[in-house]
Amino acid sequence: MTTQLNFSVSEQLDAETDKPTQYGTFSRDWAEEEELDELIDSLEAGRISHKQGLLRAQKLLVKFPGQLEIQNFIANRLWSLEMRDESTDVREKVYRQAGYGPHPARLQRPDFMGGGGQPILLAHCPRLPAGVDVPG
Repeated sequence: MTTQLNFSVSEQLDAETDKPTQYGTFSRDWAEEEELDELIDSLEAGRISHKQGLLRAQKLLVKFPGQLEIQNFIANRLWSLEMRDESTDVREKVYRQAGYGPHPARLQRPDFMGGGGQPILLAHCPRLPAGVDVPG
């Protein structure tokens, strides 16, 4: 699930001409991102543990199913809790959900490691052309 972008049109008086003019406004409900940011802030401030963060994120994912950033947070918590296989499974699901090909790349290989030794989320990488597989 992605945050839906809305567009609305309202009519207001133009300040220069005093004539009714239509204005368009884009808006978005950022609820899931705000809730995830609060969760990340709590974790970084030491108010919750990785396990508590994982449990809360899983509840958040039920509320906002398919949200890639929440799934990435879950994968990172699993990795921090030494649950490497589970973390990799979540990352592979996100990888496929984001449309990066049919192959389940094992993202815990050293060439897929990001800062801090955690696997990078390939959802933020350029998409592979059809038929191209991850080497190795």
